[in-house]
Amino acid sequence: GCLSIGDMIDEVVDRQVKVVTIALGLDADPELEQLAIRTGGKSYFIDDSSGPGNINDAFSGSQTYQPGDVLGNTNTVVHQKDFTPVTAGNAVLGLYDIDASIGRDVTVQVEVKAKNTTVLNL
Repeated sequence: GCLSIGDMIDEVVDRQVKVVTIALGLDADPELEQLAIRTGGKSYFIDDSSGPGNINDAFSGSQTYQPGDVLGNTNTVVHQKDFTPVTAGNAVLGLYDIDASIGRDVTVQVEVKAKNTTVLNL
């Protein structure tokens, strides 16, 4: 079967990611709220019959939510991808979109652990 939100909560907590969730309707996964609580993020619930006002409030709130520390003083991992196992002679390709909403001070970090010579092209 596939992984559930609950299966991934410990890994997300270990990576110190703050998650903001928006649950749409009573059929939304109840683990969404637990994910937000356990990561120190925030959870929003929108009733199916509430209309567009509550949806707009939740999206606005999720975009402006600021965790306890000032973001300028922290490193935030927006996306991380581990390529393992990698075999010698095979290229590893990763494509990432960086848009204006992520800010101006973006650092791309590539960490390579290899036994032999490694060629890295960015």
